[in-house]
Amino acid sequence: MEDAAYLGDDDFDWGIIDDLNQPLQIGLDTSFGFFNNGMGTDVAIDYKNCGQDHATLWSAKDQPEYNINFWDFADEWIVIG
Repeated sequence: MEDAAYLGDDDFDWGIIDDLNQPLQIGLDTSFGFFNNGMGTDVAIDYKNCGQDHATLWSAKDQPEYNINFWDFADEWIVIG
């Protein structure tokens, strides 16, 4: 857990929230980024809504991509990395 990024951390500046094209679909206070691609995007899980295909690609710069399969992205990033 020490490597997981808590999205509700006050130290993070999520400027993208002001520019979202649709309402935020995850709770930052209940979400953690578990895999990072090294370029600022995380595969994040909201533990209050973490059923199958309910992970999110989360970035400080790009629109979030909701309802992704956590393991599909994690496996792909592990193979690439």
